Amino acid sequence: MRFFTRIFLLCFLIIYSKETSAQHLLGLQSSNYAGVYGLYTQPASVADNRLQVDLSLGGNSLNFLNNYIGFYSDTLLSPYFRKYGGNIGPSNREKYMHRYATGDKTYANVTSEIYGPFSFMAAITKKDGIAFTYRNRLNVSVDRVAQGLADAGYYEFKDSNYQNISILSPQTRITAALFNEFAFTYGRVVFDNGKHFVKVGATGKLMQGLTAANMHFYESQFNFTSDTTLNVENIDGLYGIGLPFNPDTLRYVPKDDLSNYITTKTRNYFKGSFPTGWGADFGVVYEWRPKITEYEYQDYQGKTFRKRDKNKYKLKVGLSVTDLGRVTFKSPATRFTGTATGIPFREVSGLTYFNDSLVAVDFSAKEKFNKFSLTLPTAVSAQIDYQIYKNIYVNVMPYIALNNYKDATKMSGLSNVSITPRWENRWAGVAIPFYMDNNKNMALGATLRLGPVIVGSSTIGNILVQRDMRGFDFHFGLHVPLSFKPNKDKDYDGIKDKRDSCMMVPGVKKLKGCPDKDSDGDSIMDSKDKCPDVAGVKDFEGCPAPAIADDKDKDGIEDAKDKCPEVAGVKKFEGCPPPVIDNDKDKDGILDAKDKCPEVAGLKEFNGCPDTDKDGIQDAKDKCPEVAGLKELEGCPDTDKDGLVDSEDRCPELAGKKEFSGCPDTDGDGLIDADDKCPSTFGPKEFAGCPDTDGDGLADSEDACPAIAGAKEFKGCPDTDKDGIADSDDKCPTIAGSRELLGCPDKDKDGITDAEDKCPDVAGEKMFVGCPDTDKDGIQDSEDTCPKVAGVKQFKGCPDTDKDGIEDSEDACPTEAGPKEFVGCPDTDKDGIPDLADKCPKDFGPESNNGCPEISADTDKDGILDRDDACPLVPGIQALKGCPKPVEQPKEVFNAFQNLEFETAKDIILPKSFYDLDRLADYLVKNPELKLSLVGHTDNQGTPESNLRLSQRRADAVRNYLVKKGVNPTRIKTAGYGQIMPVADNATPEGRQKNRRVEMTIE
Repeated sequence: MRFFTRIFLLCFLIIYSKETSAQHLLGLQSSNYAGVYGLYTQPASVADNRLQVDLSLGGNSLNFLNNYIGFYSDTLLSPYFRKYGGNIGPSNREKYMHRYATGDKTYANVTSEIYGPFSFMAAITKKDGIAFTYRNRLNVSVDRVAQGLADAGYYEFKDSNYQNISILSPQTRITAALFNEFAFTYGRVVFDNGKHFVKVGATGKLMQGLTAANMHFYESQFNFTSDTTLNVENIDGLYGIGLPFNPDTLRYVPKDDLSNYITTKTRNYFKGSFPTGWGADFGVVYEWRPKITEYEYQDYQGKTFRKRDKNKYKLKVGLSVTDLGRVTFKSPATRFTGTATGIPFREVSGLTYFNDSLVAVDFSAKEKFNKFSLTLPTAVSAQIDYQIYKNIYVNVMPYIALNNYKDATKMSGLSNVSITPRWENRWAGVAIPFYMDNNKNMALGATLRLGPVIVGSSTIGNILVQRDMRGFDFHFGLHVPLSFKPNKDKDYDGIKDKRDSCMMVPGVKKLKGCPDKDSDGDSIMDSKDKCPDVAGVKDFEGCPAPAIADDKDKDGIEDAKDKCPEVAGVKKFEGCPPPVIDNDKDKDGILDAKDKCPEVAGLKEFNGCPDTDKDGIQDAKDKCPEVAGLKELEGCPDTDKDGLVDSEDRCPELAGKKEFSGCPDTDGDGLIDADDKCPSTFGPKEFAGCPDTDGDGLADSEDACPAIAGAKEFKGCPDTDKDGIADSDDKCPTIAGSRELLGCPDKDKDGITDAEDKCPDVAGEKMFVGCPDTDKDGIQDSEDTCPKVAGVKQFKGCPDTDKDGIEDSEDACPTEAGPKEFVGCPDTDKDGIPDLADKCPKDFGPESNNGCPEISADTDKDGILDRDDACPLVPGIQALKGCPKPVEQPKEVFNAFQNLEFETAKDIILPKSFYDLDRLADYLVKNPELKLSLVGHTDNQGTPESNLRLSQRRADAVRNYLVKKGVNPTRIKTAGYGQIMPVADNATPEGRQKNRRVEMTIE
């Protein structure tokens, strides 16, 4: 588990600085039974899959996320919202949603994928798999919108605070694309030694662009002159939109002809539009299988097989790159630059009217195109799957979207890291995905797979538990998974269990799967024994010989047919013993009178003479009587059939020539094979029969370059440039060079060969391919504006000594960090006057007083100067150093104040505070004459400006809670003082805890 934990932490740190969100089908993609749905993340999963065939009948995945608005899930699910929620105005939005501070990085993303029917995957061999898939994809993204621009839209551009002011948006991109994807996937197992296993896969895609809109702004300034018109300054943007037909014209089409109108327009639009783009996915998977032998078995023939229905890994690691490519939309596009005024953005009758209106605006410059392309949302992901126990797994999946916000035509993706524990088998599965983003927002989901049905959501836990949510995800699918069946032959004897009477013990078919044995001990196995329970003999197939009546001599011949019933005999002599023959000394059955060799037992065909070696030649005429031979060689053998008897053959087992005493000379070079070092190749005797092709005095067998003449010191290889390095080892064989550079020259002696050195005459660095970096700042001199002074890449090698983002040559205070508005000089007291011009640089003061504070200031108008006032913002009395008289507060106020807690750095009240706040609300409702003052305070962590806003929001949060419980909002006033009024020491954690408070006072 230690290895697995390290892997997870590494993946989490890689993407911690990225925007994060749940990806499609989270919780399902890691399953070994995901089928075609798993290919969209890892194409290599098509090989060695647990599913033999998988057919998709259709499905959908919908995903929404933003970092600007959080929705109150408990309110959104209320009956009031279902009845009136369709018309939410700016005044009552706080009942349903909450805004977040995002700076210039507000984003929102909506993606939808419809998985087409009849997508399929199949295992074609044990190592190979293929798949064909279709899906319809929608990608809508809004990236890097400035906070002010988002706030103006939140209030529907009607808030006067956002009108007639310049709002700077450094870089904003809005992209919406709808397109089809047709894909073919192939995967194969490329390495398998049992314990270690690797497979790879690739997907090729043909794209069909349907409709898209794209807008991108660089360093643009927006000015809303009203809630319907907009002025844009310094615009540099690309805008395009594609529609199959004009939706604004539908109102003028008769209903009877509406279907024909849409069909005709759509057909013309899509004519010749496939394909309009391409794409590709690549993936590789490694599996560690330490217990592979547990998944292997042998059949009755001894062949080894692996169970294809089982997962064999303990650890599986995959890496994939998806969505490489582009898709083109055959729609008009326009690039705008310069300045424009009076752009309509609200009071338009349709999307096409807005498009026409925008095109009609008098920008400084325009460039029109007949079509435009968008780059697919490329991503890299790793899949780490660990088997905890049997069917229980945990998956870690970092998913990194390769976004390039400077690319105007790039579809955006969203990154995430997830941990998914799951249980699964071939029929069902349950997964609980969990992920966390860089703002420490977390989401908990669930996915259920039950037979052909798949349903799940990666945010269902947030909807049910978390009050403030910023995203939603849902997916479902229907497919026909045909998995590999488990082995039905438990004892692996080649007989299926349903026909095996002994299914737990290997056996034979004749005994219905039971093992073969010798039950009666007659040495005849039961499968061949007709009488397996009674000992018998082979002549009667394991049964005992039949009993013979009246056989006194027990010779197997009954006495009635036995001429010698008292003496055992043989059938040839009708039960009598063979007769004794006289005058046959050698006892060979041939009488001596007719036996030419009466002293030695022999054969009839040789008149009683022997043929010891049984070669058909009697010993008297056989030169080799002890060894079987040939008649033509007088009974002697010729094993190699070369015409020489073995006794005279130097190579009796190899056919050869007589001149070589029966030994072969295969290559015909005059040396027998036994003495020839190269018996199959012609060669001279001086090289022991081996050739010297290049004639350099070295045999080819010892010549490293047998086809090219060379020197002996280089084992026969040449040295063309005479640099002491053989051409075979010389990377520059025609130019003399040094041995350390493998024979290549290096004029400037910088360790880089001249061929690879971009600056061959000047010594340089390897990282710059031989070019110099004089000031050692990591920027080569040719690209370094200040080559003799170390600097940074941001300023092309020139220095920024105080690290304030302003080049020293343009920095009025190069050794002291300061903002751009003061040309790099600091403003220590933050009073808007740089220290160089501030007579009191450490004390806040107005410009009218040269930056020094006003001595006579009295902010709360209580007659006590601020410098002597302990409570400068609240009127008080002299006796209490400017603080008001304490008013005895009821216990409801005291308890609510003591037990009030918020989420860290947020204005969200923790549930543990609700009980005492409810008691306080009841008290105020029962005492309508009382008024309540709420004052928010923070510690000094963070900037004074952010702390001031946080203290006000926390006071407002308490007021909103009490109002929801029935307290009249006019009876409650709020204020936020930030960090300026601590009640304890901010240097300690305990002190900071006391300073983070909302004071409650009954007035």
